[in-house]
Amino acid sequence: MYMDAARTLRRAIIAGLLINAVAGTGLAARAADETARDVLERLQAKYNTAEDATITFTQTVKFTLTNTTQTLGGTLVMKKPNCTRFSNEQQTIVTDGTTVWSYSAPNKQVIIDSYRDDPHSFTPARFILGLPSDYYATLLGREKLHGTTVYVLKLVTKDNEASVRSLKMWVDPDEWVAWKIVITDVNETETTYQIKNAKFDTGVSESMFHFQAPKGATVVDLRKQR
Repeated sequence: MYMDAARTLRRAIIAGLLINAVAGTGLAARAADETARDVLERLQAKYNTAEDATITFTQTVKFTLTNTTQTLGGTLVMKKPNCTRFSNEQQTIVTDGTTVWSYSAPNKQVIIDSYRDDPHSFTPARFILGLPSDYYATLLGREKLHGTTVYVLKLVTKDNEASVRSLKMWVDPDEWVAWKIVITDVNETETTYQIKNAKFDTGVSESMFHFQAPKGATVVDLRKQR
């Protein structure tokens, strides 16, 4: 259960970090041929200017092993450097950069653990600083998405121990926003995020990144078991 929650959190973090822009500043770059590095650097530069983000999305997961699909609506709230709150109809995962709370609504269970910076997973700092060297990036071309011509990028990990094998994203060159992201993990499970709305620098409260167990929920504190 905890590993599933941690994996979901990593995906959530990835999704949030890729959706990293408000309106861009002109389209001069489109006059020249963009490279994958150009697009990634622009996304990264936009994220570097944002201190917090609130994102609503639709998450569709295709489980290769069971040949099933699950679609859920969700919200991701982030605040630099390491605060994240991910929630959908089934679970809520919150971290303040020190503690992680993982709540399963169907099981009515909260798992508490210490936040750890896993070098083989994604954290905000590692993603911002390490993406260009940790992934091979390819600009596949341009496609129409929601009536706009967007860049399509594919990123493949260089790290054999990484939990995420590849990413594919559709980047709007007008706003420098990735409105669609597809993540493929080591189990060939494919998770697609369709972004519905993204707001930045709204002054998200620190209280968003603390979690109180719902009444009647079972609490398992893994920190006490070490």
